[in-house]
Amino acid sequence: MASDRGSDLGTVIVAGAIGAAVGALVALLLAPKPGTETRAELGDKAKDAWDKAREKTGEVVATVKERLHERGEETPEAEETVAADEPDLTQA
Repeated sequence: MASDRGSDLGTVIVAGAIGAAVGALVALLLAPKPGTETRAELGDKAKDAWDKAREKTGEVVATVKERLHERGEETPEAEETVAADEPDLTQA
């Protein structure tokens, strides 16, 4: 049951982040600025969002590994599953 709550919380966080990103994009596109300025700002926002996603992914993986360890489920299979599901965000 606790894992369901963690899943739900993760879904809410992801949905909130996506909603915030879409809202920021719409606001930027509707702002009265020159195209080059808007594109530069969009690029900066996208890079910031990417960096935050990489950071949060690392935090989630670390938390999962920590909880597996706490529950005594630190087995090679569990570690491999976490590592296999961890997205490779090193390439931008």
